[in-house]
Amino acid sequence: LNSHCLDVPDWHAPRDSDQVVMTLAECLELQLSEIDLLLSMYPEENELKFDDPLALANIRQVVEGADNSIDILPSLSFSLNLRCGGSDGDESASPVQIQFRLPKCYPEQECAEVYVSSQLFSRQSQSELNCELKEHCTNSLSGECIVLSVSQWVQDNFERFLPPLSADPLCAASSAFSSAADPDEFARIWLYMHHIYSKVKRKDILDWAHELKLTGFCLPGKPGVVCAEGCARSVDDFFHRLRHMTWKRMTCKHREAITGSCDELRAFSGFAEMNLTSEHGSSQHNQYHSDMGLFLRFLDKHGFRNMFQVVLGVEGRLPEDDGDR
Repeated sequence: LNSHCLDVPDWHAPRDSDQVVMTLAECLELQLSEIDLLLSMYPEENELKFDDPLALANIRQVVEGADNSIDILPSLSFSLNLRCGGSDGDESASPVQIQFRLPKCYPEQECAEVYVSSQLFSRQSQSELNCELKEHCTNSLSGECIVLSVSQWVQDNFERFLPPLSADPLCAASSAFSSAADPDEFARIWLYMHHIYSKVKRKDILDWAHELKLTGFCLPGKPGVVCAEGCARSVDDFFHRLRHMTWKRMTCKHREAITGSCDELRAFSGFAEMNLTSEHGSSQHNQYHSDMGLFLRFLDKHGFRNMFQVVLGVEGRLPEDDGDR
């Protein structure tokens, strides 16, 4: 992607050479600050890839004053590999790559070159995304660091450029399977989310469950848990709608499929949001963290005590359990 760049002065024109070196060094220092922040945010080996790892080390040496060969430094190029809209390693996450090239004079005199790609985008939608992103970068103020804002912009906007559900091969295959299934096939899914805070998402979960005639519950907060049951086609539709929302982490922990009457196999009478906030205080922590003891008791009441460990990965114990020893 060719970026729009400001006119770059002739750094080798007769002028105060100390001032020139200081200006370049300041640009490199800003670049290094951005990179260090990215490394802290994306520590996994496959998340941040440098085209030339030695270039980063050379820039660090120049900034720290251990090397003064500033004029021969190459531009810094790297790729940021994101998993957007789901959990890492999960089919619900969308792989998106952002390629950056930071000229030596970025951000003071030159713009970063940025290009976004993903196998999920069509050629046209990928082109449209990069055109909008280029405009976003061009509108940034001169001297403003944009690497973090670009990564956030991509995560906030990538879903607008995904194909519609009907064109998604994964969804299409699932739809074909569901349409051929017995209309009375019953399914129940258990979803784990890193958190469910957004009021918009919580409303959508309730609205979609009611629209699709599903029963179950939504446990908001951190962590978030959703259980939905009903006609298999409706359950699959519900899951595919959720996986196209942006989540820090979302995983389908368990799916049951049974042939039989959906109404007779339901374990819940409706679909509702649960409020299991601990009564021991009203701190901000308690507002966003459900009481897992109350959640375990709820599951136990409905015959799903074993799902506590399946969904949350820890064994649940009630006070009376210790008395039975």
